Amino acid sequence: MRRRHRIALRPQARRERNKRFLIGLSSVAFVATLSFVVRRLPHPSTWLSLVPVPELFRVERVVSHGAPEAVAPLLDAALAERAGRPWSPLEGAAVEEALLARFPFLEAASADRDWSARAVTVTVLLRTPIARARRNGRDAGWLAEDGLVFEAPAGAYPPLDVPEADLGTLTDPRLPALAELVRRAATELPSKTSRFAYRSAEDGWLVAAADGTTLAWGGLDWTAEKLSRLQQVLGDAAPRFGGGLTADLRYFEDGKILVRPAPSAARPATPVAPASAGTAGLRPARPANSVAPASAGTAGLRPPRTR
Repeated sequence: MRRRHRIALRPQARRERNKRFLIGLSSVAFVATLSFVVRRLPHPSTWLSLVPVPELFRVERVVSHGAPEAVAPLLDAALAERAGRPWSPLEGAAVEEALLARFPFLEAASADRDWSARAVTVTVLLRTPIARARRNGRDAGWLAEDGLVFEAPAGAYPPLDVPEADLGTLTDPRLPALAELVRRAATELPSKTSRFAYRSAEDGWLVAAADGTTLAWGGLDWTAEKLSRLQQVLGDAAPRFGGGLTADLRYFEDGKILVRPAPSAARPATPVAPASAGTAGLRPARPANSVAPASAGTAGLRPPRTR
């Protein structure tokens, strides 16, 4: 049986080890305490206002610039709280951040100080709406270019020729995928869009155009690919069916776009397979239970799904 040997530290080594341990423990405690205190300190603009400062650093007037008449009074009232206080180097960023958080219809704000007049001018830029937002038939504000759904005071914008976006039961404050579809559809579809409506999680979105064309868009994925293929499909179908087509893109991932004329002229839907190299033609309608044979370079058609 092997004999175990105890190793006893000398008193000096033991004292050094305990000292290092206490130093490490003290450092951790100091960092934790400092972090706790810093997080609870007021903003520098608050405690700087309590420190006596020369009259030179005090501003007497803070006003907005660049806002419409319907919005300017709201901004000026919010900025008036800053008048009569010292203006530190950090004050401009704090004012800009506070304005953007309080008024979502603002896209940008920039503070500029006039030392001689002891005044600060905050130049603001309003967001650009790309659609009028509605929820369950009620006005819900606007849809911005970045997908933010925001509200603005009446008169903030002149009459805008933008489509309507009915958000239905959606409550997300940001819808960037919808904003992408609205932006791209305005330039890539042959007819001007007039309405985007959310139907359900299964059916996705419905898009209506000014010429009567209706698009069962489905989900908001594959937007660029859908628009590219849809341009070809509508260009081929227009001479055959005329205007006011109905296209179903809900089965796009299966390689199909179903096209039919307006409901007033009942005709069977024409399934369109993905274009092979250099072609984008429509295929003739097939019975609902038939399947087109797949050939080299051409995806086979499958019957529409039943829901």
